[in-house]
Amino acid sequence: AEMAGIKPGMSVLDVGSGLGGPARVLAAEFGCRVTGVDITEEFVLTACQLTDLVGLSDSASFRVGNALELDFEEASFDAVWIQNSVMNIEDKPQVFREAHRVLKGGGVLALESIIADRKPETRFPVFWADRPGISFLTNTAELQAMMTEIGFIQLSWEDITEKSAQSNRKLLPVYAEKAPEIGMHIFTNNLYQKIVNTLTGLEDGTYRYIYAVYKKSA
Repeated sequence: AEMAGIKPGMSVLDVGSGLGGPARVLAAEFGCRVTGVDITEEFVLTACQLTDLVGLSDSASFRVGNALELDFEEASFDAVWIQNSVMNIEDKPQVFREAHRVLKGGGVLALESIIADRKPETRFPVFWADRPGISFLTNTAELQAMMTEIGFIQLSWEDITEKSAQSNRKLLPVYAEKAPEIGMHIFTNNLYQKIVNTLTGLEDGTYRYIYAVYKKSA
């Protein structure tokens, strides 16, 4: 959010909003008006309930929606937020075309994603997929070329692979034996194995973890 220059009063679209955690942070800590869309109805219902519990329903709302066909008018948002939700989508150009369409001129796209600059081995489950058929990773060159072709201007690109690996290393002992009462295992199956496999890919260079910020020309 800091890289993207997110500021109070901005209207933000969170594509693939999941349980709504990032949207609530943007609303509570950055003073944004956030709309989250996710294709999974159970995630949307849970996001709404959690947001209501913490008193943020006036500034963060959620609806069922498809990233490939966003139900919003052109130039509706100051920023589009896509956090770890494109790895499961094969038609990435369409996702980013839709993001470009709903952004106002000069608006920003904040992207967080796993990419693979070499062919991934068959090592599943990982955090974003239980099986190969739902994992569609792009690489650096493809992603950057794709964004340029769509009309985005790259403002920043940060490789946070080692930071992510460190976070995963800290999770290993937590879930190695008895899981805590509250944690990601509540909504994520096979969590320990996903941590192991994802960490292995980050450490051996198969996966890269990136933050990127793009701007729509005015």
